[in-house]
Amino acid sequence: MEKQQKQQKQEINDITLKCLMNDNVYEKYVQQQEKEKEKNDKQSIHEKRKQYKFYKKRVLAMTKNLYKKQYDPSFQHIGVSTNVQESFDQYIGSLFEYFTIEDFNDIIQDDLKESMPTQKQSKPLEGDSNFDLLKCNQDIMIQPNKKGFGTLGSFVITKKQKEKDTIPLPRKKVVELYNDKLKKKGVRKKKRKKDNLLK
Repeated sequence: MEKQQKQQKQEINDITLKCLMNDNVYEKYVQQQEKEKEKNDKQSIHEKRKQYKFYKKRVLAMTKNLYKKQYDPSFQHIGVSTNVQESFDQYIGSLFEYFTIEDFNDIIQDDLKESMPTQKQSKPLEGDSNFDLLKCNQDIMIQPNKKGFGTLGSFVITKKQKEKDTIPLPRKKVVELYNDKLKKKGVRKKKRKKDNLLK
């Protein structure tokens, strides 16, 4: 609520300055504001990187504990604010949705690759050195003999076609998303540290 009020006041102030200030002075003011904003952005990025590094272990531990709490209700965990719990639930839900869509697409793509016949690449046509355009034109444009020219029935050969089998209607694909292959898809294997037996 306070952010909206501050934003509205800032917009009103910007409009007022734009209308009442000289154009040159206003441009200098805008440039100065942009430089300050850029400087603040750089500082905030630097601060966030520091926070990421500083809180990394705590964030990972909290995430593990919240996840354990989700699927094992008997797991005792220090209470967190409802805001954190709601954000975590939303985060986990969006991850589940993302993984489901990604796995579904991969399964469908694999099925399509298997069902598609391999296409043979045709060789490019080479020019025929014996090609004679005049001879081809004469062959195409030969006038039929009027004596041998009969009716259309004697000219066209008709064949009876067998009835083809009906094409099967498409079916909805049933995809098994909870497959063991998909459980650890995209997860790096941990490097195990060798125990020092000498110590």
